Order: sequence, then structure tokens, then C-alpha cells
Amino acid sequence: REISVCQYSLLIPKETLIIEDMFLDERTKNFQKLEAYSSLRFYAGSPLVTSKGYSIGTLCVLGTEPKKITHDQVEGLRMLGDLVVHSIENDFLKKQDNGKKEVAHFNQNESMVRHFSTSSILFADFVGFTKLVEKLEAGDLIETLTVFFKGFDRLAKKHNVTKVKTIGDCYMCVSGIPEQEKEHALNMCAFALDMLKFVEGINIQHEVLEKPIWKLRIGIHSGPLIANFQVGAFDVWGDSVNIAARMESSGEAGKVHISEKTADHLGSEASLIARGEVELKNKGCFRTFFVN
Repeated sequence: REISVCQYSLLIPKETLIIEDMFLDERTKNFQKLEAYSSLRFYAGSPLVTSKGYSIGTLCVLGTEPKKITHDQVEGLRMLGDLVVHSIENDFLKKQDNGKKEVAHFNQNESMVRHFSTSSILFADFVGFTKLVEKLEAGDLIETLTVFFKGFDRLAKKHNVTKVKTIGDCYMCVSGIPEQEKEHALNMCAFALDMLKFVEGINIQHEVLEKPIWKLRIGIHSGPLIANFQVGAFDVWGDSVNIAARMESSGEAGKVHISEKTADHLGSEASLIARGEVELKNKGCFRTFFVN
């Protein structure tokens, strides 16, 4: 493993490793001295991660010429990696159970903790909520939040998005699991834009009734996560979830703030406004965008 390029893919098994030119990359420039790597210039390796979250290897592509690859090609390699893992797990379970058992599919009536190689996570909350708490009576506050959250729930179903939970004024949801739909980021951004339109509609009513205006801030990030399916409960964990929360807190009221990873999933036809690099608390600098 120490003399394999795949070692670097396994160091960060959360995403596909792309080395466009192995002769120039600091990690691999000395590999050309080895006979097996003397003519290899390009590397793409997707970590093989089991449904329990363990890294067991990589699925890689090598080339003799430096090259760049598209996001769709990276996603294709990731999907092939998922198929390899699924096949390995199926074979293992069949051997354990005399060829009768297969990897379990999601069942809402069963408990299951599972790793997913891709998804989109959204956090949304109301800017200035603390001041609203001070101004409004408890009954009015609860009633207004209920109207917003019930509206968000209906929109989530429309866009094939799964609500995770609400915490105070924060609404959290995920797309792309348990089924790994290719359009998870597109669905999530469409959902986010509809959330803003819904809040705007409620605010028009508030203006007429001389009630306080509510301003929604949304952040989205795409990446792998661990999901905990329990009977009557659901939650997600992982670094991608933490980054999505930071995307929301560093965003702006009335806008959908997305990471570069989410932007890659949307493709070149998406209407985005580049925000540049943003410092996310405890996560470093990220290139981010607003959905136009």
C-alpha cells in the first residue's frame, strides 16, 4: 500500500481522488522511478466504502497521458464503486447464509445505520429569530412557525426531499437517500427556491396584517453521509452535514447559498452567482455560490 497511489485515496475516503498529472503532483512525482508507474500520468480513484462506513479499497482508473475529467465522469466512477461494494456485500452475506441472504433494502419498519456515498443536505433558519421571540406572543410564534414548517413539508414531498428534523427555527432535510438519485442536488435547490417563494407569499400576508416579516436563510452542501433509520425516527451525520450547516450560517437572508460540490452536481446550465471563497468555521475556505 505504501508504494501505491491508492494510499492517497484512502487517506480521505469521502471523495474521489483525481491526479491530473502524476509527474507534477507532489505526492506522486517520484513514482515514475518505479517500473510499474514509469509511464503512468493520470489517476482517478474512488474509495470503496461499505454500507457500515468502512473503507475496504479503491476502484481506480489510470492513464498514460495527463488529462482532466468532468464531474459526470467522476460521478460515474463513484457509482461503479458503489456497485462493486454492493456486489461484495451480497456475496459475503450469501456465503454466511448458504446463498439465501442479500444486502437488505431500506424498510421504514426496520432500524438501520448505513453509509451513502452521495447526497445533498439543506439547513434553513430564520434570520433575527431571537428578536421575533421577544416581540411575539408565544401563541403567535408557534402558529407562524407551524405554518412555515407545514408548508416546507409539503414542498419537500413535491421535490422528493426527506425532512430530517426541526430544531427551534431551523429546518433540516436531505435528498438522494435512501435511493441514490442522480438529481439529488437539482431537487434540493429547486426545493430551496420554492421555500423562499413560500416565505415571500406568507410575508405579503404579514404586511397586510401589519405582522413582523420573516427572512429565511438557506445553505446546501453535497457529499457522503451516514444515515440512521429508526422506527419513527431518522437522522444523518458526517462532515457533509456539518459543512451544510456552515453554508447556512454563512449565507444571506433570502438567498440559497451552495458549496462548489453542489454546484458541480447542478452542471453548467445552472444559473449561479459566484461568491468567491468563504471561510467556514472550523472547515477552512470553500468556493461558494448563490443560486440565481
